[in-house]
Amino acid sequence: MCKTCFGPLDSNCRTCNSTNYYYQYRCYPTCPNGTYPDSQSMTCKGTNNIHYIAISLTLTWLIECHSSCSTCTGPLNTSCKTCIPSYYYVTAQRVCVSSCPSPYSPVPATKTCELTKTDPTTLNQTLQALLTSQLASASSSAEVSSILNGMTQTIIQYKQSNYQNSLSACPTCSGNGKTQYNEVYLTNLCMCDAGWLGTCCDVQQTDLAQLESLQLRVLNEMNQVSMSLTTTSASLPYLNSILSLLSTVPVTSPIISSAMNIISKIIAQDFSNSRTPANTFDPQKMQVAAQIIDECMQYIFGVDCNNQLDTSRSIYDSSVKSLNQLGVLQLWGKAADATPYTLKTTDFVIYSARVLPDALAGFTIQEPNLPKVVLNGVASGTDPVDIQTIFWVNNLLACPQEQKKDNIPPVVSVAINKKDSLDPASFSSSTAVTISYPVTAGQTYSNCSNSACTPKIVGGYYECECAKLDDLSSSQTLNIFQKSNFAKLAAAAALLTYEYLSSWVFWILWGLIFWLMVTLTCIKARIVKPLHYSSTLPFLLNQIKDANAYKINNLFQTRQEKPQRPLPENLRNFKLNMSLFKAFMHALKVNCFLLSIH
Repeated sequence: MCKTCFGPLDSNCRTCNSTNYYYQYRCYPTCPNGTYPDSQSMTCKGTNNIHYIAISLTLTWLIECHSSCSTCTGPLNTSCKTCIPSYYYVTAQRVCVSSCPSPYSPVPATKTCELTKTDPTTLNQTLQALLTSQLASASSSAEVSSILNGMTQTIIQYKQSNYQNSLSACPTCSGNGKTQYNEVYLTNLCMCDAGWLGTCCDVQQTDLAQLESLQLRVLNEMNQVSMSLTTTSASLPYLNSILSLLSTVPVTSPIISSAMNIISKIIAQDFSNSRTPANTFDPQKMQVAAQIIDECMQYIFGVDCNNQLDTSRSIYDSSVKSLNQLGVLQLWGKAADATPYTLKTTDFVIYSARVLPDALAGFTIQEPNLPKVVLNGVASGTDPVDIQTIFWVNNLLACPQEQKKDNIPPVVSVAINKKDSLDPASFSSSTAVTISYPVTAGQTYSNCSNSACTPKIVGGYYECECAKLDDLSSSQTLNIFQKSNFAKLAAAAALLTYEYLSSWVFWILWGLIFWLMVTLTCIKARIVKPLHYSSTLPFLLNQIKDANAYKINNLFQTRQEKPQRPLPENLRNFKLNMSLFKAFMHALKVNCFLLSIH
């Protein structure tokens, strides 16, 4: 890892490559324990003197950390990473103390001070103020990263100590609700009492607002940091912190939206034209990014699987776009050798491979425990193309109720794109695809995930033959908005818990219906007369045939041409003869103004 040296050993370095840190004639990708990195000079800070201490025959470095720190990121007492024995570590403050200050409590098992016995309001106020003061005094990006990571760990510790994430751990819904079978999700869920939220109804609404404010503050500070998925970027701690925040309850829609905004921005920037041949994208960072997207989609699926809210639709749309872009980044700088690259999460697998066109005929994608995909088509040309496939291990694109009703296999999207692009290759539309699903015991399907594909059973596999690759593109297969709003409104289960009697809209609608019926009755019973004559009208009555009918002639003659005459007395004896339908239409006209306002 040396750039220049005075000998052949790794301890003979004079200078290091640009991505490594220099310390005592060696080069390190990360600074060794007991030292801290200086990003300006790309060196590890510590003494040049080596002292030997006989502790388990281990060579120990005496470095410039504070005396309370065992390892650190700087020389100050607020730069500790771990503590010397008998001291407790305050994660949020990054200090080592002999006893935990209020409102922190000692945790002997981990030798840490944690905010486990305080209320969310105190937690929010304490950490918000601490975060402001620490960031104001931060002197490097590494210190900012350490501060935000420490804050994140403190928040996570608090949430893990106070809230549950599984209904099995709270069968009584924490005494703040009751379990009820949900027709949409096909399982029992907690129906919380007023003022309580969460999977187990263990979060008060006011407390959730405090926790949300704190987490949004941390995410907002992370959003100000320049991050990338390249190997040279120091963004991994931030990405891990975001993932940790999303993986522990409680989480809210604004938190999910903020996290999704951060990760989609990072991926979009890396995907842009700013990519250069020198860029190398880090598989570890891309993996964490994929897991963050998975957590966002899991949350939306758990609270709004029908995607009825604008926020839900926006997050799903951003998620699918970012997944496709990650598939492209996996292949950046790779050769056309058909080597597959994958990103695996709980709910999906992103598969990418780069091949020459002549290798596409019969090209098979077969990952462990996933459907087999076979491409069938003739391609020409010498430029490499990219195969992008997303396997949905768990279907987050439709509610469990819809999945059961449709009885379709897991969704698979397949695309053949131009190199390092999301633009389809010229022969993509003429390529056919066969997807084979192993038929396990007790598992049968009746349809393919895409209606354009033809199902059949061959040799213990449920096959879906798709004549065109276009039918399996992400814009078609990942069609999360296939249900119309009318279909969503038809879901009666969503109306079972609606509190009608407390809704002013409900009472207005009933009032309008009652008024409509009264109006109809009055017209039919001649309590009111729907025909009205005014002498100011510019119409002239030329003749009256009889007592039950009249005819209006010369309708467009002006008042100056012929004088107006009063309505004859016998016209008042006219009877209203109309059908029920016409009377109903008259009633609608009477009420149209109020109906339009509503």
